[in-house]
Amino acid sequence: MNPKLRSYVLAGAGVLLGACAAQANEASDRIFEKAMASFQGDDTEQAAYLFEQAVIADPAIAQTRFWLGRSYWENEEAAKAQRAFNQTVTIDPGFREAFYWGGLADIQQDDKEAAEEKYEWLVKLCGEECKEAADLRSAIDKPEEEAFLDLFSKNEEGEEGDEENTNGSGSNDGDSGSNAQ
Repeated sequence: MNPKLRSYVLAGAGVLLGACAAQANEASDRIFEKAMASFQGDDTEQAAYLFEQAVIADPAIAQTRFWLGRSYWENEEAAKAQRAFNQTVTIDPGFREAFYWGGLADIQQDDKEAAEEKYEWLVKLCGEECKEAADLRSAIDKPEEEAFLDLFSKNEEGEEGDEENTNGSGSNDGDSGSNAQ
């Protein structure tokens, strides 16, 4: 192929790919907004469905996977929540709330060893005294029967900051990781 023609073809392909990516991102954003409205309106089944669609539209956004996990958690689907939280921290290793909620899902799935690992990550990220680490430590240390009763009712008490922090790494100070969006 003529080198000049080749450069035009490659440039055109790049523009086309960029436009497709922008459309996918816009679609993901619109779906995410609808999913958050459903979640905040206590329609967590609809929220989970919409977050699943947003993940399909753009699988690299940690925030979307986190809220998918929260929706699964609210629907008492701990195994699915556990998977979503694990995917979240794979995308964004600084997402503290995903480590916390993932640790709760690990406990619910009788995997305290995995919960302990998440606790250790939280300690590395923010210290033993940060809210997420302290709360996860408390959940890990509870007797099994007490922990089982408390885990799914945890959100009814209201977790400070969950609905406020919908834009990324779970850190309010911006220091704890990348925002994979």
